[in-house]
Amino acid sequence: MSHVAYSLGEDLGESRYVEVDFSEIEGGVRVLERFVPETQNSEEMQRGGWQAILENFKSYCERR
Repeated sequence: MSHVAYSLGEDLGESRYVEVDFSEIEGGVRVLERFVPETQNSEEMQRGGWQAILENFKSYCERR
């Protein structure tokens, strides 16, 4: 398994954190992403945005 963690924002005391785990599974790779939501948009909207990013990443990987 590979793990990536990073912060969104400059103020480490107020930053939003993201963690992504990549693990091999039969027939592919499982990507699990966890994030601290921001307060301006609903969690549902943010989840949809992150899902769109993951789907674009999947398409990119499949083309390579």
